[in-house]
Amino acid sequence: MKFNTNKSMVNYQDNDGAKIRLICFANAGGGPSMFRQWHSFLNDDVDVWAAAYPGRDTLSGELFAKTMSGLISYYISDLSIFSGAKIVFYGHSFGALVAYMLAMKLRDLGFLIDVLCVGARRSPMMPPREKLKFYSDKKLIDQLSTFGGIPDILLEDDDMLNYFLPHIRNDLELNEETVSLSNAKLDMPIVAFSSPADLLVLPKEIRAWGECTHASFENISLSGGHFFIKNNERVFFDQMNKILEKSTS
Repeated sequence: MKFNTNKSMVNYQDNDGAKIRLICFANAGGGPSMFRQWHSFLNDDVDVWAAAYPGRDTLSGELFAKTMSGLISYYISDLSIFSGAKIVFYGHSFGALVAYMLAMKLRDLGFLIDVLCVGARRSPMMPPREKLKFYSDKKLIDQLSTFGGIPDILLEDDDMLNYFLPHIRNDLELNEETVSLSNAKLDMPIVAFSSPADLLVLPKEIRAWGECTHASFENISLSGGHFFIKNNERVFFDQMNKILEKSTS
């Protein structure tokens, strides 16, 4: 295992010299460990890194980020990770917004990633259809579980749910943060993954990611619901490998 200088990025399986660096961003409440085994499913020339969020994992000594810009500041403190290979982002749900906002910040700093892949989140061009009820633990859990927005493993373990709920709430509050639409279009291809069974995201909200780039846009639809990266991982990784291979051509 290795890290960048402030441990905001984690690499579980070193693959120095790989042509492609895939940097992953987890859903609300998640962290780098959800990507621990991804190298096993991806092509040999892919080096997988994962972002940590303040307040947990390798950043457990840090306070929660209260703004998206505060969160992004962790990742731009060491820019070396964004050069030396083809750079591809994958962000899932809340992580899709983090990946997009980081891509915009990197663009402003003169660093262009090669492909932005997002999954299971509405485009930042689209407002939320329903406000989440952050004031009540029970109402928030009920609301999220109704739409399949909490993994079953948490719903089945009260102690684990109580531990992760503050992290989930903070991430979701950031997820509701309004994105400035000035200069919001990127210059790299965007691939948006979605599932017809995902009750949290409508097809039109996924298609609106096409408005976030001047380059090409593709929507890949999979079965599996909100967490298709786990529920339909074979097909998901088949598609990711095609995207990664194409990024080097």
